[in-house]
Amino acid sequence: MNDKYCLITGATGGLGRAITYEAASRGYELILVDLDDRNLESLKIGLKSNFNVSVITFNISILDKDQMTGVWNYLKENNIKLDMLINVAGRDEEGFFANTLPVVSIGIAELNAVGTLSMISNAIKYKSNTLRVINISSMAGFYPMPLKAVYSASKRFLIDLGYSLNDELNSQNIYITTVCPAGLPTRADIIEKIDSQGFFGRVTTLNVGIVARRIFENAFRNKKIYIPGFLNQVVVIISNLIPQRVLAKLVGKRWRKTNCRISHS
Repeated sequence: MNDKYCLITGATGGLGRAITYEAASRGYELILVDLDDRNLESLKIGLKSNFNVSVITFNISILDKDQMTGVWNYLKENNIKLDMLINVAGRDEEGFFANTLPVVSIGIAELNAVGTLSMISNAIKYKSNTLRVINISSMAGFYPMPLKAVYSASKRFLIDLGYSLNDELNSQNIYITTVCPAGLPTRADIIEKIDSQGFFGRVTTLNVGIVARRIFENAFRNKKIYIPGFLNQVVVIISNLIPQRVLAKLVGKRWRKTNCRISHS
């Protein structure tokens, strides 16, 4: 058994699971955090049967300070130093802001932004000689998104946080890669939304296993931003040339059409 440790939040989701398997294939001992206890246990069994790595699981919310204290105490008591932290845990919600319960909007902001921030802040206390942090943001972070306003804003937070912390922490051998994927076909409802976007939705969608592998490749190159897929990279470049108020109108129009297609399907 080696001493390379990787802590992954949101490990049981589609992308989280693919990332977890990729980490195991690279020989990392795994510390997995997720609320889904049944899938967390099945994931652990699958990993143990396929890879010669240790798998420690915590069935908790990263927003629960008391429960997360147990994770950090476990690292301290077992003298575990983290080589990698991968923040996958996040939440999405679609709909008009005024029609969304405040607890839902606040929950999105807390999990996507505050939860990730808390993980990084604590993880650096337990870093190995080098700590690589991978934050899963979204292409949504590059432009305002009516009907997904809080989600896109929370993902923008991760992009800006990554740039700033890299400037502060690179001298301490802490490197942050922010991953900004488009839609990934990981759940039935996501696949439905991708299909509802027609041609554009399909051509910007990538295989989750390939994305997971390339996430690691980019992290080890110390890439600050990784946007999976050439076409997605082009979309982001073009969007940077368009005023934000115009983007908001264009994106809002697109999402209204998408919602209309889903509601009539």
